[in-house]
Amino acid sequence: MLRELRAAGFGVIDELSLLFGPGFTVLTGETGTGKSLIVGALGLLLGAKADTDIVREGWEEAEVEGRFDVDAKVAALLTDAGFPVEEDLVIARRVRRGGSRAYVNGRIANTALLTTLGGQLAELVGQHSARSLVDPAVQRAALDRYGAGETRAALLATNEAFDRWRGLCQAREKLGDRPEARAREAEILRFEIEEIERAVPVPGEDETLLQEVHRLGESDSLREIVTEAFGCAQDARDAAGRCISLVERTAGAGLDRAGEAMTGAIAYLEDLHEELRDFLEVCHADPVRLAVAQERLHLLRELQRKYGPGIEDVLLHASKARERLAELEGAEVRLAGIEEKILTARGDLDAAVVALRVVRRTVAPRLGERVSRRLGELAMQSPAFRVGVKEAGRVERDGGDEVGFLFSGGQGVPLRPVGRVASGGELSRVLLAVSAELADLEAPPTIVFDEIDMGTGGGAALSIGRCLRELAQCRQVIAVTHLAQVACFADYHVALASLPDGVLRIAHVTGAAREIELSRMLSGSPGSIKARRHAAELLDLAIAPRSP
Repeated sequence: MLRELRAAGFGVIDELSLLFGPGFTVLTGETGTGKSLIVGALGLLLGAKADTDIVREGWEEAEVEGRFDVDAKVAALLTDAGFPVEEDLVIARRVRRGGSRAYVNGRIANTALLTTLGGQLAELVGQHSARSLVDPAVQRAALDRYGAGETRAALLATNEAFDRWRGLCQAREKLGDRPEARAREAEILRFEIEEIERAVPVPGEDETLLQEVHRLGESDSLREIVTEAFGCAQDARDAAGRCISLVERTAGAGLDRAGEAMTGAIAYLEDLHEELRDFLEVCHADPVRLAVAQERLHLLRELQRKYGPGIEDVLLHASKARERLAELEGAEVRLAGIEEKILTARGDLDAAVVALRVVRRTVAPRLGERVSRRLGELAMQSPAFRVGVKEAGRVERDGGDEVGFLFSGGQGVPLRPVGRVASGGELSRVLLAVSAELADLEAPPTIVFDEIDMGTGGGAALSIGRCLRELAQCRQVIAVTHLAQVACFADYHVALASLPDGVLRIAHVTGAAREIELSRMLSGSPGSIKARRHAAELLDLAIAPRSP
């Protein structure tokens, strides 16, 4: 459940802080006060794309922050994503004109995580959402959600059967359907394996050869330099020997440490002298060996160019080539086995699709009847709502059905797809009716309606208000509305107003203040006595028991 929402520098909002409770909350106010911006701010927290133009003039960045309750599903998502689980979940978005950043419990997060969390936290419904109701995928998902356990098991079986069949098809594609293509690929692989095996490359060999080529190619100049160094080392060793003889003659004069240092120096000079001598013994011009080393290094470089970049990569390429060649050489046998498995898997998939269709056709009339009844409660005259399920002619992971919502707005009017015959107000009420029927079926704990009552009024608006209050029995409901007939049913009423200095005033109105706000919504004149009397009547109507 949403507990708190804070926004700053967001559109017309300078600073805003709202606390929310359970039940039904309405947000009201004149056009332009920022009511729908609050819904937009919440959408950002749930992963919506950030529009950098939303930053308020004069501000460097817009900031939105929300605090939510944490249930088991949200805790599991946070744990899987490596984020800490705390008593509350705090999500924040900061939007600059150059981009945006998201934070979850104080740590930087990506919008993909926000979208995943958002699916478990809240559902946003508005006029745009109502239009999405005409999407066949949305309609199918709504039917499956209504079917709950019945469709869940059949849908899971279809998902698994599809994944199994598709996996086998991909294995067949990997082997290749055409024997000519497999033969060509096998020939190339044999050439590559033979080329690498014939060279017998050894990791690190190229570096050793590079050093040897350098030494052999520069042997004359190297020998001249090292010979001079050898003479210097020998002279230094002789001089150090004479030095230590002289120091030994000063016994008792306190030069013991100097003697020890000279002894160590002689040892180092002996090692240097020996190393230089060993080098001179092997440093001879050898054009034959140089040619062999250069040819070998060129061969390794060619292998690295083709299969590298390193010798380890060349050897790994050969290993993978052997594996792939083994697959290709046994392709005919393997293909025969896979083809047989594909036939079996396709039969299982077709059976699962049919079983799912049977379940959907069993559930569809129940959803149609419930939504039709609820539409009647929403002040629609003789409405009819049906859910059609027909074979799509193709199979997808979620089955092979086309699900369509059919609607009739009155007696004698034929049923047609809901998007073709429903007006904006009718479509809003259809969406509300469907949402109400799905309210307690694995839905997020919060549902937000942004002017879902647009295009309605009078008795229809009262019916929408009652439906929203009923929906709030099992979910937290937040609604932006311009209609007093809807607002009067709320448990909490938040009124927004822009003051002359541009500051946004937010008030949780109750009692007389609520009557005044409802009066403004009814007549545009908060001080109207008649409007005030009408507002009081609406509040009495909202708390009165509903007549059978």
